Amino acid sequence: MVTESPDEEQLRKSMPQLVEFLSKLAARSITRTEREELFTLLSTILKRASKMPKVDYSKLPHRERKRAASNLLNDLLQVFSPEIHVKNPVDWLADSLYKPLADPPTDSYLSKTKFTQYRNALFEIVETVYAQKKHNAIDAIFADMPEDDFFALFQSIPKLEKELGYLNRKKDRVTKKVVERYFAIYQKISTFFEKMALQFFGISRLLEGVDAKYTPLSKSKLSDYVNSLSKKPYFSEIVQPMNVTIRNSIAHDRTVIEPITRKIKFTDKRESASMTYEGFVQTTRELAAATYVMSHFDNAMKLYIIVQIKNLAE
Repeated sequence: MVTESPDEEQLRKSMPQLVEFLSKLAARSITRTEREELFTLLSTILKRASKMPKVDYSKLPHRERKRAASNLLNDLLQVFSPEIHVKNPVDWLADSLYKPLADPPTDSYLSKTKFTQYRNALFEIVETVYAQKKHNAIDAIFADMPEDDFFALFQSIPKLEKELGYLNRKKDRVTKKVVERYFAIYQKISTFFEKMALQFFGISRLLEGVDAKYTPLSKSKLSDYVNSLSKKPYFSEIVQPMNVTIRNSIAHDRTVIEPITRKIKFTDKRESASMTYEGFVQTTRELAAATYVMSHFDNAMKLYIIVQIKNLAE
C-alpha cells in the first residue's frame, strides 16, 4: 500500500466538498472513477507546487499580493478550463459568482418579490460568518451527512429550477386550475427550502458558539428551526416567507379552494389560515425567491473572499 503525503491526505479529506461542488456544476452525480481521476490530477498539481520556490506573500505590497492571487487563479483556470481566456481572472471570477445573485431581469418572477432583501440578508450572514472566523467550521456541520443525501439535494436543483419556470408565466386571471398547479410547485419548493433552512439553522447555532452536526440537526422539526431562525437578525428575513401551516396543509391535502370567494383555506393540526388566490401566488413566489437565494450560500461565501482579494490593491 502506497503511503500518502500529508498534502495528499488533506486532499483526500477535502474530496467530499470537491465532489459536491462539481456535482453542482454538472447537475449530476460524480462517479467514483471521476473522483479518482480528479484526485490524481490535484495530487499532481500539489506535487508540482511543492517544488516551486516558497514566497512569503505577507511581506509583499498589496498590489503584488493581488497580482499573485490573480496569477494563481489564472493558472487554475488554465488547468480546469483551458478554453477560458480572461485578462483579469479575479474580476472574472467575482462577476461569475455574483451573477446568480445580481438584480433579476424585469420579466423574471424574482423581480416581483423581495429578492434584493433576501440577497442582502444572505450577504450579511456571510460577513458575520467571516467576522467571527467561523468559515472553516461550516463544512464540519455537514461532515456526517450521508453522501447520497448530498447528491439527492443537488440533483434536485435543476429539476426545481425547471418547475419554477411556470412562475414567470403571466396570468390575466388566477383560476382554480392555476392555484392547484401552484400547490404542487409550493410543495416542491418547501421540500427544498426545508433542507436549506436546516443548513442555515446549523450556521446560526455555530455563530452562537454551539457545536452543530448534521445528524442531530436533522432530527429537528421544521417549525422549530424556522421559529428559531425567525428570531435572529438577517436569518429572520430569509425564512420569513415560510408559512408552516400552509406547508403542512398542502403536504397533507388539507386545503379547500372556494371559487366563489376566490379564497383558499389551509388547515393544519393546530392552526388554519385563509388567503386569496393572488395572495397565495405571491406567497409561493416569495418562498421560491428566498429558497433560490439560500441555495447560493456557497457562491456568496466564495464571492466574499474574491472581493477581499480585489480590495487588496484599493
